Amino acid sequence: MLFLTIFVSEKMSTFQQGSIFTTFKEFEDALTRFSALTSSLFVKKSSIKIKDPSLAHLEYENVRYVCKQGKAYCGSVSSGARPNQKSFKTGCSAAFRLVCVRPKDGATAHLMISKADFSHVGHEVSAHMCSLYPENRRVQLTSDVETIARTSLRASEVKGLIEQSQGVRMCPQDVKNLRRKLKGASSDPVLVDDLLNTIKNDGGHVSFSTQSDGTINYLCFSTKEMLDMLKRFPHVLILDFTYKTNKYLMPLLTVMAIDSYGHGFPILHAFVKNEDSVHLQAILGFLSELCDSTKTYCFVIDKDFSEINVIGVVFPDANINLCHFHISQAVSRHLKKLGAEMANKISQLFMRQVVTESQTEYEDIKNQLLELLPEPSILYFSQNWWNNPQLWATCRNVDTMKLHANTTNHLESFHSKIKQTLRIQMGLSDNINYLTQYVHDLYIKFMDCSVVDSNVRRYNTKNSEADAIFSSGVSNFVAENVLRELDLSKRVAYQAFDCNDSTYNVLYKDSIHNTTSKTCSCHFHLSMKLSCRHIFFFKVSSKHVIV
Repeated sequence: MLFLTIFVSEKMSTFQQGSIFTTFKEFEDALTRFSALTSSLFVKKSSIKIKDPSLAHLEYENVRYVCKQGKAYCGSVSSGARPNQKSFKTGCSAAFRLVCVRPKDGATAHLMISKADFSHVGHEVSAHMCSLYPENRRVQLTSDVETIARTSLRASEVKGLIEQSQGVRMCPQDVKNLRRKLKGASSDPVLVDDLLNTIKNDGGHVSFSTQSDGTINYLCFSTKEMLDMLKRFPHVLILDFTYKTNKYLMPLLTVMAIDSYGHGFPILHAFVKNEDSVHLQAILGFLSELCDSTKTYCFVIDKDFSEINVIGVVFPDANINLCHFHISQAVSRHLKKLGAEMANKISQLFMRQVVTESQTEYEDIKNQLLELLPEPSILYFSQNWWNNPQLWATCRNVDTMKLHANTTNHLESFHSKIKQTLRIQMGLSDNINYLTQYVHDLYIKFMDCSVVDSNVRRYNTKNSEADAIFSSGVSNFVAENVLRELDLSKRVAYQAFDCNDSTYNVLYKDSIHNTTSKTCSCHFHLSMKLSCRHIFFFKVSSKHVIV
C-alpha cells in the first residue's frame, strides 16, 4: 500500500505548477495520465494558437484548462419548462494554465504549467463520477458496435454489451442517441451524394471530409444562388451554429451575408461532427476560396474563442464584431450575484460603453465601473472584456463597415424559421434538400424586389440633408447607411492634411483615406459605391454642396 502511494505521488509530481513539456503531445499524454490517476477531467476554457511555424510542435501560446465541473450553472434563459436540462457545472475552482516559454538565454522554447490549483470543490471526485462525463462516454463506432446497436435487444442489454466490449460507461440516453444516428444510415449517404452532385452540376461548390470508416467530419456547400449573393455582398458576414436538425446530431453552421436591403441571406451551410477549430478552419478556408476574402471587412459572431481564433487566421484583414445581445447576456449572468438593482445598473452602464463612439466617454464609463464593481468583478471585466476592446467596443472600430449588424439576430431568425421544418428525426439528405429549396425561394424574392423600395419612408426630420437622401430614389437601407455616414462625418474628430482643391488625405487614428468629392479609398465607398463619412467631411471642409 505504501509502495502504491509513493508510485502515485511520483506520477502526480510530473504534472504540477512548474512542470515542463517539450511538445504539446507530451503535455497531452501527461494530462491523460494525471486525469486517470486523480479521477478528474480538465477541459479547455480559452486558448491562443502559436503563429511561429518553427514552434508548431508546441501548438499554443497560452491555454487555460478548467475542471469539467467548473463555473457556476446559469440555467436556461428560456421561460418554457425544460425538465431534461442537466449540467455538471458546480462552480469548481480547479484550473491550470499552460504557457509557451521562450528563455532569454537562447535555450529551447517549451511549454510550462504556470499557474495551477488542483483542489476540487463542490462535487464528488471519484472514478464513478469521472466515467459519467460525456467526453468519457464516447463510443467508437466499430462494426461490432453497429451490429449490436441495430439488434432488437433492449437498451439496457445493448448498453451492457457495448460497455463490456469498449470499456466505457454509458447512460441509457447514449444508446438512444446511437440508434438514432444509425437509423436509416444505409440509404442516406447515397441520397446525400446525389444532392451534392446536383449542387455542383448546377454551378455550386461542395467540400467535405470523412474518416476511414466513412464517418463525416464536415460537409459544406454553397449553391449557385448562394455564390452569387456572396460575390455581390461579401462585406459583412454573420456566423453561428444551430442544433437538432438531423438524426446524426451534427450541428449546422450557417454563414450569412447582409444584402442591399439590410436583409440576411445564407451564403454557406455546413454540417460538422465537432465544433472544433480544425473543422471550422477547413470550412472557413473553403469559404475564403469562393470569393475575394479581402473584401470581407467584418464578421459578426457570439463570443466563441475558437471562431475568433480561426477567423483571425483565415480572414486576417477582417474585423470581428461581437453580438451585442450575447455581450449583454454574458455580463448579466456574471452580475446576478450582485443583486438585481446593482446588476441592472452596471449592465446598462457597460452596454453604454459598448455602443459609444467616443473614446473619451469609453474611458469615463470604465472609470465609473471601476468605482462600482467589487474586486472579483473587476477581474472578470479585465480578463474577458477590457483586454480585447477591439472585439466589442464601437469606439475602437468606428471605421469598420458593419451595415448596422450589431447582433446575430438575422441568423437567429433564419435558424428559427428553418427549424419549423427541420427535425431531429431527419437525415442529412432531407436537410440539404430543404435548405437548397429554401435558399432558392429566398433568391427569387430578392431578384423580384425592385431597385427602389416600393414604400420609401418619409422623414419629417426638418433636416434638408436627410430629406434629400431619403427622397433621392434609393432603398431605405441604403439611405439609412448614407445618413449614418453623414452623421459620423460631423461627430468623429477627423483631420485633413496634404490638401489641395480636389483631394484630401483624411486621417482618423491610424487610418488614412485618400478622398475627393466623389471617391474615397475606404471600405464603405469601395464596396457600396456610396458617399461615405470621409467624402462628407471633404465636402464640408471644402464648402462643397453636401447632397
